[in-house]
Amino acid sequence: MEEQDQKDPNGYDRAAVVSSLRREWCRRRLDRFARGAPAELEAAGKLLEEISDAAAGLEGCGRDLIYYECVCGGSKLVPRSCGYASLCPQCARREAARVSAVYHSRLLERQGSLPAWFKPRSLTLTLRPNEGETLRAVVLRCRSAAKTTLRLVYGIPSSGAEWSLMRQLHARQIEKLVELTAEETPGGRARSLRARRREAIAKWRSMLVAERTRRRAGWVVAVELGERGMKAHAHAVALAPYVDQKILARAWELVSGSYVVWITNARNAKEALKYPVKFTGRSASELVSVFLAFHGIRRLEAFGCLRTPSASERAGAFDPPPVECPECHESGMVATGWVPLVAYESGIRAPPMGCSFVHAACPSS
Repeated sequence: MEEQDQKDPNGYDRAAVVSSLRREWCRRRLDRFARGAPAELEAAGKLLEEISDAAAGLEGCGRDLIYYECVCGGSKLVPRSCGYASLCPQCARREAARVSAVYHSRLLERQGSLPAWFKPRSLTLTLRPNEGETLRAVVLRCRSAAKTTLRLVYGIPSSGAEWSLMRQLHARQIEKLVELTAEETPGGRARSLRARRREAIAKWRSMLVAERTRRRAGWVVAVELGERGMKAHAHAVALAPYVDQKILARAWELVSGSYVVWITNARNAKEALKYPVKFTGRSASELVSVFLAFHGIRRLEAFGCLRTPSASERAGAFDPPPVECPECHESGMVATGWVPLVAYESGIRAPPMGCSFVHAACPSS
């Protein structure tokens, strides 16, 4: 087996990313001793472990081999993947293909049971960072603001604060209702503007709650850091009615303070679903910064009608394919160990008896 190139034609340097991860591990290990609170020590220890695992996994991705055994006595070596989509372009492509297949299946299944005006829409919400704000804080703020904004524009507020923002977003509609509200009671008494506005708001809210189709919308949202300037922005693919861009911009401004947004019909929904989790070419230090900014944060979340698994998912259509035995051609092989590439090149084809892994110093089995 030929060794995978450390630097691919697109300029991605795997060795430099691994080296940058290890330097970050050393720096954070030294900083850990300056922390006094037990909770901070525990959090720092978990992050150190994650950085160490990422460095080891990335270094062996596509190079180390997983050893599978079958009950018939057959064995097979399969290349190992690290699973860190924010650090590894190969794993990012696999993750993008999986995400696209899963959510496109959900979208097609839900779209068939919804009215014709529910169509796939592609949305982008860009966030302006505050002065002195850390990259992780920007990511968390963008993620929270994007979810709130989508609930506002599709009329599904989930808290008192969001209902207050909804009233600001639909202020013109409420003022029209105020104008249409009677200025006098049935008994002929004059009504104050405050009482008329209160009645108009109650009427507007009951109209919104009665609109049942609003609860049938769904969307998939993900936060990304741009190639230029590492600016945070949210991408979403929504299966929902049409929303005017001015309404979206106003809602985003109310929630985040920024106002630059885009919304278009997603003509190719399957490709649009890949975009939020695509791999972006960056320097090694920037990739590590992105990895740390998203540590412990779900990069992609589904809401509404796109949250429920489709029939294809429940049937296991998108599960990883089982490993087939080369001897009996059955698919019940079990992973029992792994073999690094350096050991494979020295002639080792299986872990030693009683060991789950081998390294260069292990004797050949």
